This record gives sequence, structure tokens and C-alpha cells, in this order.
Amino acid sequence: MRGLFKRRWPLVVVALALAGAAWFWWGMHLRGEGSQKEATSTPSAIPEVPVTVAAITPRPVERSIEVVGTLEGHDEVNIGGKVEGRIARIYHDVGDEVRPGEPLVDYEDVDYRLAVLEAKRGLELELARLGMLELPKDDKIDLSRVPTVVRARNLEENARQILDRARRLSMTRVIGVEELEKAQTEARVATSNREMADLEARAILASARLRAAQLDSAEQRLRDCRVVVPRPSPLRMPPCCKDPSEVRYVVAARKVAEGEMVRAMPVVTLFRLVIDNPLKLIVVIPERHLAEIKLGQTVVLTTEAYPGEQFQGTVARINPTIERENRSFTIEVTVPNDSRKLRPGSFAKARIITRQADSANTVPEEAIVRFAGVVKVFVVENGQARAVPVRTGEVVQVPEGNKLHRWIEVTGPLPKGAVVVTSGQTQLADKTPVRVRQPGE
Repeated sequence: MRGLFKRRWPLVVVALALAGAAWFWWGMHLRGEGSQKEATSTPSAIPEVPVTVAAITPRPVERSIEVVGTLEGHDEVNIGGKVEGRIARIYHDVGDEVRPGEPLVDYEDVDYRLAVLEAKRGLELELARLGMLELPKDDKIDLSRVPTVVRARNLEENARQILDRARRLSMTRVIGVEELEKAQTEARVATSNREMADLEARAILASARLRAAQLDSAEQRLRDCRVVVPRPSPLRMPPCCKDPSEVRYVVAARKVAEGEMVRAMPVVTLFRLVIDNPLKLIVVIPERHLAEIKLGQTVVLTTEAYPGEQFQGTVARINPTIERENRSFTIEVTVPNDSRKLRPGSFAKARIITRQADSANTVPEEAIVRFAGVVKVFVVENGQARAVPVRTGEVVQVPEGNKLHRWIEVTGPLPKGAVVVTSGQTQLADKTPVRVRQPGE
């Protein structure tokens, strides 16, 4: 038996190998048929995704920069007193509209009126010593006409004449040397007296001018007892006013009361006045927008106090320097406020319109798909969806019925006249079959 097995075992191995090969061929045959059936059935197995679409629509679009800031008065001024004293009367309070030159506060002025009277009497005394009633307005005074100077000059002239006679008589030996020397001494004394009179006259004149200046100062302090609304300089005039008298301030704060004692140093703020028409909005803009900002550009503002209402302003000033700390610059926007709706200190959102595009591609907001930092839309081509990467721009409010619908400006490789998918994007990928839903489905 063992010999018989040794003779036949190669036949057994060959038979087993043939059986294994047949089994492997049959399995590959069955697997190939299954794969062919699966491949032929895949296209018909993907159902069409129902979607809604909208056409890419060219629209005029405004290029703008959105910023925020706080509204401020066109000009604000803190009014302080130049003198010290007790508040006698207050003419205006918070919210009042005032004009340049109108009174705000009166101080008790008894002490200041007495100071004026004292200065007047001192000036009169000096003028009396000069023989005058008042100082000439042109400040040109002939001191040779001052009585003391006239008297000294006359005495000097008389002494000189006596000296001349003494000299002539001494030549004829009518008088002695002693009398001649006496005449010479009297002449020198007379000259010294005349010079002294000139000096005293100049000193009296200087004293009179000092008294006049003190009188002016006392009268100014008396006038300062009434605090009035200031006149703005031409540089700070609002654009709507041609004359300082046309400027209107509003009282923003009153910080004193009648009967209160106010010191001059340190200066105490009595009132805070604000020019509230127009207002100004100062905003900070990143450096990258420097080339886009120009003087005169339109600025659209909104505030929380008036939701849905827009106010317009214009770019009035552009700071010529860039802040090194944050790489930004500031601009000043002038905002007309004829209606007085806007208030200084209000928070405002602003949109600076830099330029306008006559025709830009826009799609409904719901057509935009954002995922993992990628922005795209799906366009429908030959019954299939195709993803197109885009960049978004400005938002356009389009009226549809009684509502405003948001359309977004997009740029990218969009086919001309294409339609974009507005619903059903979560089920879409490239080449996914789609079916446009009809109205009412």
C-alpha cells in the first residue's frame, strides 16, 4: 500500500491544483459579473435633487467702507470766568439755544465799579499835574507846555540873560568877579532846574499812562463781570453760516448756581456750549483704505435712536498722518443736523461710499455657501450642479413685495447668464443631478 501511494501521489497533487484553478476562475467570473452589474446600475441609482434657482443679475453696486464712531458738536467750548466773585444772576440753562454776545452769567460788580472809580481819580491826579484834562488819543504830548517846565525854562532864560549882562559889565569892570561868578552859578542852577522839570514832566506823563492802563484794566474786569457767549473765529465757522452772528450754540451743561462764590484760579467752568448744527463724526480707518478716501465723499449714517432712518454727511477732513501704533488714520465727517434729531455724544454707524459700479454680478444671499473658509455657489449646467468659488462684495437691498431682499455682489469664474441654486445646497456636490422645482412644489 505504501508503495502504491508513493507511485500515485503526484497525480493527486495535479488533481488538487486543477480543482483549485477551476474554483478561482469561477469566483473571478462571478465577481466580474457583479461588478459589471453594479457599474451599469450606479447612474440610475443617484436620485435628482430638487432645488430652487435664481438668475445671476447685474446691478449697480456702491463700494463702501463701514466704520463706527461718536457724533460730536461742530465746536464745543467750556466757558469760564475771568474774574472771581459771587454769581449774581444766571440767564440760561441746559437746552437753551444762545447766540454770540448773549449774556450767560452776571457777577456781583460792586468791588469792580469801585476799582474803576479809584483808577479814574488816580488818572485825574496825574493829568492835573500835567495841566491836562485827558490824555491825547494819539499819545503825542508836547511836554514843553507843561506849567512846571514852562516856569523852569523861563527861570533858565532869565538867569542866562543876567549872566550875559554880568559878563558885559565885568569887561568894563563895573562889577567884580564875585558877582560874575554868582551869575554863572545861578545860570547853571536854572539849567539844572529846567532839566529836572523835564524829567519830572516825563515821569508824571509815564505815571499818567500807567494810571490810564490801570483804568482800562479795571474797566475790563468790570465788563468781565458779565460772561457772554463767544464769537467763533472764521476758521471754526460752521459751513451753514456766513457771519458769526448766525451761529447758534446750545447749552450742554450749567455748572454754577446763583449765589455761588467762584474763584478765578484755578479756572472754574461755568457753562459748556456746543454747536449742534452741523455735527461732526471722527472715525478711525485702517491704512489699507487710504487711497479710497477722498474729500467730499458721501457718508451714510444710522443711529440706534432712529432705527431704519438714514442721515447723510460728507468727508470734510482727512488726517495726513498714519498712527504708528495701529496703522490707521482719522477722518472728520460733517453731518448736517437742521432737524436737531441727532445729538452730540450719540453712537453712529457710518458707511463711506468710495465709488459706484454700474453693473456687478449679484446673487441672492441664500445662494452663498460658506464652509471651512471656502465661499462658493452652485450653478446649474445640463441638469447638474457645479460648484464655483467666488468672492463676496457689497450687499444690495432689493425690494420684493413689501420686503427688502438681500443680494450679494460676487466675483469669480461665473458663466454668463447662469443660474445659481438658492435651496438644497446641503445635498449637492459637483455633477450631482438636480431638478428645478416648479412654483407650488
